[in-house]
Amino acid sequence: MPMFRLIAAAAAALSLASPAAAAPGDILHYVRSNGDGSEPEAVSVYRPGADRVEVFKRVSPCTNAALVTAEFDRATGRATRLVGGRLGRNGRQQPFAWLDHDQSGRISVRLERQDAAPAETLEIGPGDWRLYDFDFADWNGLANGPPPRDGFSFLMALAWPEPSEDGRLLRGMGAVRARWLADETRLDRPARRYALEGERFRGGSVWLDAESGELLEAVLGEPNHPGYRDFRLVRIGTDRGEAAWRALLAKHWAKCPAE
Repeated sequence: MPMFRLIAAAAAALSLASPAAAAPGDILHYVRSNGDGSEPEAVSVYRPGADRVEVFKRVSPCTNAALVTAEFDRATGRATRLVGGRLGRNGRQQPFAWLDHDQSGRISVRLERQDAAPAETLEIGPGDWRLYDFDFADWNGLANGPPPRDGFSFLMALAWPEPSEDGRLLRGMGAVRARWLADETRLDRPARRYALEGERFRGGSVWLDAESGELLEAVLGEPNHPGYRDFRLVRIGTDRGEAAWRALLAKHWAKCPAE
């Protein structure tokens, strides 16, 4: 099915209504694209618990799809481990990359095996941070109530798989400030609009649900994956529960030719 039809069908089948507060069991469905809507990809974020998210990214059924997980330290508001992987035909993650952020503020990347020596490290700093290519799933994993009108700050990093001038995978993007602009209605929900600003980050606007703090939409000048010019992420619906999540993963390979 062409991607635009997949998106339309998903939007028609799902409710955009958001709970008053973020809760374990939520499944949040998005479309990521360029700012003009080109190169769309479906992104679904499942929160099985208060300190974990699972993220399913795909373009169309029967093709390679990503399944990425993250664990959080609620006391510090940071992701402690992200595991990159593919969605296997059994509906489970096939992991191939592990990113760990320790208390000193160092991100370590291990490839192929969880117990491998770090292939690369990045000193980003301690405390609250975000991985830009995680498509705001870490924001949603930590969402637990109304976002503050006085704004907030965090450190940003990016994992870019294409070769860079220095040959590194990880890039530090410095400090980013979320500055409150207005209370608005976005996607038929009460929302708070923030400007994202940083010295090493081409910013833009994000809209967070005024009650839950979940992301409703982001329109930014900085691409977060190779092949993109800029970035837009828009919420198209919600679902709930582990059974719905497992069914969504299984559906990706359900009618595909045998390997």
